[in-house]
Amino acid sequence: MDLSLHQLFRIARHWWWLFLLATILAGGTAYWSSSRQQPLYSASATIQVNPPQSSSDAVNQSVLQGSQSLAETYRQLITTRKVLEPLVAQLHLPYDVATLQDKVSASTVGTTRLIHVSVSDPDPAMAAAIANAVAQRFVQYTTDLAGQLSGPYRAALDQQVTTTQQQIDDTQQQIQQLQGSTAAADQQKLSSLQTTLGQLQQQYSNLIVAANQMDLAAAGAQTQVTVADDAVPPSLPYAPRTKLYVLLGAFAGLCLAVGGIALIEYLDNTVKAGEDFTDLVGAPQLSVVEAVPKLREGHDQLFVLTEPQSRASEAIRLLRTNLEFAAGARELATLAITSAGPGEGKSTITANLGVAMAQAGFSTVVVDADLRRPSQHRIFDLRNDRGLTTLLVRQDEEWRWAATAVAGMPLLVLPSGPLPPNPADLLSLGRFKDLLDRMSQEVDIVLVDTPPVLAVSDPLVVSTLVDGVMVVCQAGRTRLDALRRVAQAIPQDAARLVGIVVNRQQGRGSGDYYYYYYADYQSSRQTGRDGGPDAAPDGQEARHPRNDLLRPRKPAPTSRSEG
Repeated sequence: MDLSLHQLFRIARHWWWLFLLATILAGGTAYWSSSRQQPLYSASATIQVNPPQSSSDAVNQSVLQGSQSLAETYRQLITTRKVLEPLVAQLHLPYDVATLQDKVSASTVGTTRLIHVSVSDPDPAMAAAIANAVAQRFVQYTTDLAGQLSGPYRAALDQQVTTTQQQIDDTQQQIQQLQGSTAAADQQKLSSLQTTLGQLQQQYSNLIVAANQMDLAAAGAQTQVTVADDAVPPSLPYAPRTKLYVLLGAFAGLCLAVGGIALIEYLDNTVKAGEDFTDLVGAPQLSVVEAVPKLREGHDQLFVLTEPQSRASEAIRLLRTNLEFAAGARELATLAITSAGPGEGKSTITANLGVAMAQAGFSTVVVDADLRRPSQHRIFDLRNDRGLTTLLVRQDEEWRWAATAVAGMPLLVLPSGPLPPNPADLLSLGRFKDLLDRMSQEVDIVLVDTPPVLAVSDPLVVSTLVDGVMVVCQAGRTRLDALRRVAQAIPQDAARLVGIVVNRQQGRGSGDYYYYYYADYQSSRQTGRDGGPDAAPDGQEARHPRNDLLRPRKPAPTSRSEG
């Protein structure tokens, strides 16, 4: 769906209250929720991972790079159960190790060998105490882990040292026992023991040297973990961030409103003011009539008389003007007015247009050809005992005597008369065509009120007998596909669709659409014709020349009765 800037502005103006309401509700909900959250404090201790030392620069560089990877490994180990479980009992925490794991987090500082141990808690002092305890516990954990890795090798070496020392002591004791003997055999054995003692002492020395080298190598290769900075109790909570949550909530509400309205507008297939009716049905928008509040059925429907300064009355006068321009080069003496469905205001528009035409000096006849649900007699407060059906049945009847004149203006109203059982058949007779021809010869314009097109076939019959058809649709109710079907149903070879009137437009913004079509025609008239509508003196209504709409005005009509 392509949207112009003008359509977007219309949507924003129509739904502004929903944008505002959604933003306020979402922001208020975020504020209410965050203001009831318990404040949380975060304390952090810093751990430094020191790489093992080496005399080789190349080895030192390799070890330095490896220590950064080791710091990431240590970050993962800090929150394990083996590290944190002893702290639950040590700090007398009122929760288990799983809860403690949720409170503790660790993160490396960029590409350095530093690790931040952060603890979140409602108590700032407890948060700092836990962070320091976790750092100290992890230092001890890494020391114990290093000892566990080198312990078996050192234990085996210590066992060899002990065994060798024991052998040396035993050999020295045997030598002492044989030193006082002069026997040749004892002297020979003494010489062998002295040789063995020398070997054992040499072996013992070698073992001691190996033990010392192992200690030095372990100390040099061991990665040291130290506490670089202790945690201190924070002074301000880090959560909840009420202002941020309110802004995010308001933005989320606005986004939801935009999405919801976009979906509504996408699914809304009803007529709206400013629609491209020329592309839709091949006819322009003639006027947009704003909804009249508290409009009661009957004479009050003639708002052009009861409320002449209203926006709806101005829209009817604009409709009168635009009909003149819409006529183009073809004469428009008879005009049928219909709608897609019932209840869209076609009869009200017909009656008010007839009054507006008469106020402009055009001799006008309003014919109620809705022989199923007629309403013109109620609008003009007339009797309906005779009318159109009377003339169609009695060909010799003079039509002026069946119509009723409206006092003070050249307007005749021909009500429907008694309702027949076969309206479509009665209208299709040649008598109705002859009647319209006689009327059009005697008055300027004949307005024919017909039933809805999609309800019955009567308006299609009438459309073949008139010069043009005007369709009234209700904003927000008439569907675009229904309006398209109306345009397709009207026989184009017999009559032409003059234009569309959007009725009952809600809101004060509808007036912005009134002058588009008029301005377009004014421009074309200034460039392609000589002159335009005659200007009226100040305080008087403008009088438009006949141009192509009507023939020169005829005398004001008379009828059998006045009132």
